[in-house]
Amino acid sequence: MNNQEDEKDLEFCNQYYEFYQFLGAHFPVAVLGGPFNDRDVVIDYAKRVTKTTISKVIEEGNEVLSLSPFPWEIITDLTQLYFETSEEAKEWLKEILEILKSTQATE
Repeated sequence: MNNQEDEKDLEFCNQYYEFYQFLGAHFPVAVLGGPFNDRDVVIDYAKRVTKTTISKVIEEGNEVLSLSPFPWEIITDLTQLYFETSEEAKEWLKEILEILKSTQATE
């Protein structure tokens, strides 16, 4: 990464802190650590944090979904997942947020 990318990443982290932590701390571990699927990662995360944190991640995630241009390269870097297009990353994120929302309904 160059300095401009580092600054962009830091700005994104500061603006969407809980969302950034959710993606950056949980998905790379799943990718590197074994046979986890996205649903398992999200459900495990939801068990470890407060409802307030979950609500904040959903709120920030929805804000990120509305950004133009959509920051799919940051999503890719954070999650260590490969997306061919911005739209593919956006669809994946929508699914992840829906799973996270569903954890609130079951409590």
